Amino acid sequence: LFGSPNGLCSSITESKHIKAVKEPWRHLNHFNAIVQMLQTLHRLDKLAAVWREFAELGMMDESTATYTAMIHTGGQPQPRAAIADEDNDNGPAAGPKTLSTTKLARVPARGYPNSIEVLAAHIEQPRFPELLQCFLFTELNPDADISPDDIPLDQCPYFNRCISVYHSAVSRFFAPSDLCGAGGMYQERIRSNPNWRDEYTQCDTVFVETNAG
Repeated sequence: LFGSPNGLCSSITESKHIKAVKEPWRHLNHFNAIVQMLQTLHRLDKLAAVWREFAELGMMDESTATYTAMIHTGGQPQPRAAIADEDNDNGPAAGPKTLSTTKLARVPARGYPNSIEVLAAHIEQPRFPELLQCFLFTELNPDADISPDDIPLDQCPYFNRCISVYHSAVSRFFAPSDLCGAGGMYQERIRSNPNWRDEYTQCDTVFVETNAG
């Protein structure tokens, strides 16, 4: 009586009905309406995606005339700097239903060594290099029958390149019961930050289902 199963309630369907049915209907000539409405929703999703991409590249900051004048004088738009507090990444994701994806933050965290051995000492994890080698082996040999703990290190690929540390990532997944986009997609930022907002440690917990069957 005081809740809704799986977070689903009538207000979600009503808000989706307005965006997906009522508003597109008002812009149609009402001939073959379903096809026109689907095309409208598909194009709106594309426009929303490209608008966000242009905004992140700094192309939507001022008027079209200002942007054109800047380009003609040899200037270039400045991409927006990534900030640690990106709460607006949480919420409905535009676009059709796709496979789940996870995208790292645009800018790596500062103050970390880029050498694997030095980084292991910095984060006080001396086994980090060998654990990374085992991880690379399992990624390159997904069908191997041997357990990662039993893999000899001399059979694992050696990693000697620069390494970067990221404190957050954005996960995009199918969640039709939540307040999602038209395709049922939802996105959420996952953080593992030892000094979030210069106040405290934030380590989000993530539940991953690998076998839905």
